[in-house]
Amino acid sequence: GDAGISVSATDETAIIAAASAILTDPQLRQSLIGRGIERASRFRASDVAPKMEQIYTKAAAGRT
Repeated sequence: GDAGISVSATDETAIIAAASAILTDPQLRQSLIGRGIERASRFRASDVAPKMEQIYTKAAAGRT
């Protein structure tokens, strides 16, 4: 999505560049914060909790 900066978890240079951009560019930082808040508002506990319960129940059933 557009609420963050995607980089490879193994690319140290890209991680440093992304962190540096966020720390040094107030406009980028505010934009990411705004988009992140907007994105998070789409998720409600009342919607997510039943789905998570199904996932955990299914995972627990697979254990022997």
